[in-house]
Amino acid sequence: MKRIGLIIVLISIILVGVGGCYMNEDKSTNTWSQDKDSELVLNQRQKEILAINNLPTTYQDLDEQQRYYIFEIEKRLSYLEEKYDKAFGYIGYTSPSLQSEELLIAYPLDGDRDFDVVRVEAQFVDGEVKYQDNYTNILVQPLLEGYLKEFFDKYLGEVDIFIYTVVGNSDFEGIEELPTDFSALDNHIGSSSMIFFDSQQITIEQFEELADAYEAWGTSHQISMLDQLILLKPNYLNKITRYNYTDYLLPEYYLNRKNIIVNTNDQ
Repeated sequence: MKRIGLIIVLISIILVGVGGCYMNEDKSTNTWSQDKDSELVLNQRQKEILAINNLPTTYQDLDEQQRYYIFEIEKRLSYLEEKYDKAFGYIGYTSPSLQSEELLIAYPLDGDRDFDVVRVEAQFVDGEVKYQDNYTNILVQPLLEGYLKEFFDKYLGEVDIFIYTVVGNSDFEGIEELPTDFSALDNHIGSSSMIFFDSQQITIEQFEELADAYEAWGTSHQISMLDQLILLKPNYLNKITRYNYTDYLLPEYYLNRKNIIVNTNDQ
C-alpha cells in the first residue's frame, strides 16, 4: 500500500503557443495515419487547439517546437481516451520550464470542464515514455464526499451541509473497478475538503465538538485530510455552490472555522 501524505492541488492553466506534427487522418475522426506521399496534415481537433492559441492551423506554417507540442497534445488526449474509453477535451498545455513540467490539462467531455480537470504528465521508465494522469482521483471524489456525509449524518442527524472535496492522491490507479464501498477508502486516499454548516441547525459548542470528533474519525480511518469546517451565519448555506464557495470564507459570513489536518505519514 502506498503511503499517502497531504496534498493541496493548485492548478494554474496556462494557454501557451502549441504545435507539433501529426499524420494524415481519416476525415471524420481524430485518428491519424501517413499517406503514400508522406504528407503531414493536422486533424480537426489539432486545428481547433491551434486556433484557440492564435497559431497557424496548417502543418507547414508551424515551427518545429509548435509541431512537437501539437503532436504531443494529441498523443496525450489519445492516451486518456484509450485508457478510459471516453472522449476528452483540451483545456491547456504547459511547456517544460525550470518552474514546471510539461503538462496537458484536459477534461472528460461528459464531465464538468471547470472541476473535472485532468492532468497528464510523462515519465521516463526504462528508457520509454510513460504517461500518468489523475483522472482516477476525480472518479473516486463522489464516493469520498458520500463517506464524509455519512459521518456527519450519523454524528449530527440529517442536517444541511455543503461539501466540496478535491482528491489529491489515492491508491486506485490501474485497478479494473473502482471501489463502491466507503470503507475501501480507508488508508488509501488523501484529500482536501471544504465543509459548510448552518448555525441555525447546530450551535457553536456542537460545532467545536464536531470538529474534534471529525479529526478523530479521519485519524481512525487513516484518511489523509487537509480540511476546513465552516459554521456559517444564518441564511447563507443555501446560497453556496461549487462556483462561489470561496466567497463565503470571509469572516463576515461565518461564526466559526476549524482547520482539520490528518497526515497518515505521521502515524
